[in-house]
Amino acid sequence: MRLHGWAIAGVLAALVSVAVAADDAESFVSGSSKRCIECDLSGRDLSDRGLERARLDRANLAKANLTASSLFRGVLVHANLAGAKLKDANLNLIDGKWADFRGADLTDALLYGADLGSADLSGAQLEGAKLGRAKLNQA
Repeated sequence: MRLHGWAIAGVLAALVSVAVAADDAESFVSGSSKRCIECDLSGRDLSDRGLERARLDRANLAKANLTASSLFRGVLVHANLAGAKLKDANLNLIDGKWADFRGADLTDALLYGADLGSADLSGAQLEGAKLGRAKLNQA
């Protein structure tokens, strides 16, 4: 009987964490929060937004539209940005270690001082991107 109680508690905890993640995503999209850790924002239109210092650790931003948005000093550690549109985005001083930028459009993006250590940039479009002092160790 005790084991059954622990199993129910585990299921309830998982359901609560899913509900909290959904709330975080909606709060982030509405602009009331700059924190969206492990959120699913894939395919969302987040263009022309001021997302400075946003916490997006392990967030799924695959195919999201972040054109002309500012993620200045944001945290994108282990985030999935595969196929994301980041044209003209301000990614100066982001912490993007281990982030997935495969196939992302980073045309004319600002990446000064960005930490992209171990990030996957394969197939990313980097024409006109400004990468001065960016950290590209093992990227």
